[in-house]
Amino acid sequence: PTAFVVDLPVLPTTGNYTVQVLPYQWSSNTSLTTTFSGQVLVTADVSGTLATNGTASAVSLTQAGQQARLTFTGTAGRDLTLHVSSVAMPGLTYLNYQINKPDGSSLSTGYCYPAGNGCALVAYALPASGTYAVVFTPYVSATTGSFSVQAWESSRVTGTLTVGTANTYTSTIAGQVVQKTFSGTAGEQRGLTLSGFTTSVSAATLNVIVLKPDGTQLTNNNFTAAQTSPTSFIVDLPVLPTTGSYTVQVLPYQWSSNNYLTTTFSGQVLISSDVSATLATNGTALPISLAQAGQTARVTFSGTAGRDL
Repeated sequence: PTAFVVDLPVLPTTGNYTVQVLPYQWSSNTSLTTTFSGQVLVTADVSGTLATNGTASAVSLTQAGQQARLTFTGTAGRDLTLHVSSVAMPGLTYLNYQINKPDGSSLSTGYCYPAGNGCALVAYALPASGTYAVVFTPYVSATTGSFSVQAWESSRVTGTLTVGTANTYTSTIAGQVVQKTFSGTAGEQRGLTLSGFTTSVSAATLNVIVLKPDGTQLTNNNFTAAQTSPTSFIVDLPVLPTTGSYTVQVLPYQWSSNNYLTTTFSGQVLISSDVSATLATNGTALPISLAQAGQTARVTFSGTAGRDL
């Protein structure tokens, strides 16, 4: 009952193309002796322009074998979030979508299943300025129907963190990244506390990533707003390996099978320094006060080999 669909390559030249149907040339059976009859349809892909301010574009595939190709103008260094929703395509297994760079090569790909709250895809960050294309291909290929597409382009929110002082992280565009830096010294122990977060998409998962001065990850943790209130979400950071500028990023968790990537968020981020002190070994009490969430205490003492403690 379904059609056999061939996705043709991009036509290389202008002119008259020929579609041939003939018996398959295989000498070891009677296939070459057959006659045949059937319908052949050459379809034009659906094309359009995609806004990057969140305005929805409705896409309708009305013929078997059609793809949708939406173009948008992207800016180098900015982030892109793509959201597919309202998928109404009877018989669809999944909808494949691919973002192509201005030179035609692939930047990112994803799959959207018809159930749930849609799907999302991000491109952090766009590598070049120019015209990008998002190509949508249904599987099974003969599937027809409709869906909606939204895109947001954003710049990252930046700033500076002061150790011991809470800082507000707020994103205002779907998928936006907020990243702020703090100065660290090799050997220091720091705590990371996230509190009072809210998200525009209910139960959305967020990602908090701490980058070392060389840009590689120190830690990577997922959390939800519910985990930050009324108690805080605390990450005990590893000992800082080098001296330099560390970056704390908060962004929507990159999971394509839902709409979490389209959330905005707001909350408090605190980098705390651990409490350090020297402990006497003559029985003298040492009072310790942990004044901030996420702090730990690091107490040192001088010991002598062979003696008991």
